[in-house]
Amino acid sequence: MSKFEIHDLSVCVVCLHLIANGEFDDGTDGYGVWNKRYHEWETWPTNGDWSKEDAASVMQERAEARPDDTLEVRQYGSALACEIGQREIWGDDVVHLLMGSDCDEECTRHEDPDDCESLDLGFSWSACEGCGSSDGGDRYRAHALIPVDR
Repeated sequence: MSKFEIHDLSVCVVCLHLIANGEFDDGTDGYGVWNKRYHEWETWPTNGDWSKEDAASVMQERAEARPDDTLEVRQYGSALACEIGQREIWGDDVVHLLMGSDCDEECTRHEDPDDCESLDLGFSWSACEGCGSSDGGDRYRAHALIPVDR
């Protein structure tokens, strides 16, 4: 039997959807130019409507101006950024992220309402503990169950 170290987390809505469903589509997916040398986005559209060809054209312009950099066209979006953040923070343990409580205002499982843990933690400016996003927004309860006997 495995034993787990349990971490309580406050996660963003994108993390919540990725944990629950394995996907999230808010319409921000598109293509951008990734700088492999510096491991960061070189550029991407702010309105989310670049095609792969648009990004390739921008990449070619940038590559001519900065020949020492290795650039490539990559798909991006809030779900992809969240997934990358989760992998950077949790590594292979990302598979051990779980949604938080299923209690709500009408929970009947607990005699004392103070024992209920709401899934919705409300708005916060704190970084998401699932992916590291520093965007302010609603936060939700999640847990990381990390095996201790590997």
